[in-house]
Amino acid sequence: MKLYQLIAILFSLTQLFLHSSPAVALTNDWGQFQGDAQHTGNSPFTGTDVPVLPAWTVDEPLVESSPSVGADGTIYFVGDTSLSLHALAPNGAELWRTFLGTGSRGLPALSDNGQIYVGGENGELYALDLNGNLLWQFSTPDSGAYGDAGIFGTPAIATDGRIFFQGLDGVLFALTPQGTLIWQTDVFRHDGAFNYFWITSATLDPTGSHVYIQSSDTGFFGSTQGHLFSFNAATGALEWANLLGDGLFATPTVGTDGTIYALARTSAGGFLYAINADGTEKWRFAINGQLSSVALTPDQQFLYVAGALPGSNTKYLVKMVSASGTEVWRTQLMSSGFLMINAPVISANGTVYIGTANGEFARENSVFAVSPDGV
Repeated sequence: MKLYQLIAILFSLTQLFLHSSPAVALTNDWGQFQGDAQHTGNSPFTGTDVPVLPAWTVDEPLVESSPSVGADGTIYFVGDTSLSLHALAPNGAELWRTFLGTGSRGLPALSDNGQIYVGGENGELYALDLNGNLLWQFSTPDSGAYGDAGIFGTPAIATDGRIFFQGLDGVLFALTPQGTLIWQTDVFRHDGAFNYFWITSATLDPTGSHVYIQSSDTGFFGSTQGHLFSFNAATGALEWANLLGDGLFATPTVGTDGTIYALARTSAGGFLYAINADGTEKWRFAINGQLSSVALTPDQQFLYVAGALPGSNTKYLVKMVSASGTEVWRTQLMSSGFLMINAPVISANGTVYIGTANGEFARENSVFAVSPDGV
């Protein structure tokens, strides 16, 4: 979701958790997209049950990604105006900033070994230490359909420190924590009929054995093909590709049982798919709109997804049984208008938080808190 001149909104969900008590101990509180390499959307903190206003703001006119939060509460984000990585104390005071010379669409990824990884729109992956010093950078080759290997997603970090990310041009990379290339694989090799690009983040299965990517072809928003790919995390070999729809722009989520949850638009409307680890379809649920990723409850019994149901422009947050795709309840977020939706976040007490933006350049914004019962 793009956020224009909205630092206060961008940090509002972060503040919900920073000022609450931790439920479990984690090395990083929010160090990857949706909190972990499986992108489940589970927070270790209990957020507020009452509406809050931002405690502080930061003067950065353009930010196109969400912040990440370290174990000590330090907040990291990339400013697309300053073209710098910023580190803030929990009270909003700037600790440091490092000029990168590029903006970023993905949040800074935090590893357990104290490194920060930033994927730049210029196709560079930057590794910095917790003091903002540049450790190394990896240059992606401009070998894709656009001659543009810009990194638009957030790097996924395996438990052994391996880094997985993809360029806009459809190339998937695996690096060591030292920045050495392990392998790279190009989707063009696997399907010469389409030129794929990736604007989402890589997702790892719980064992770190498989990497999942959603893609679309070079038609961009008018694309005609959208696949979910599975790659071997050790070798980069393609394991399977499942054609799901016309365009796939949401990052997949993976459950502990290996089920992959992916959203796609088709000529018949949008769908949330549950895909087995072997690439076969488990179930699908019809949902439309500006689709984002799902959130899985810690016990894996339920999931949350936001969008419009068929035949309606009304946007809902929907709770579903993850095993079957059966709807449990829905609660209305907005009745009309163009709505961009962030992925839901589940706090330690089960409350679901979701940010929305409505109107041109997303200037009308809200954060919703919904109980597990839908109220």
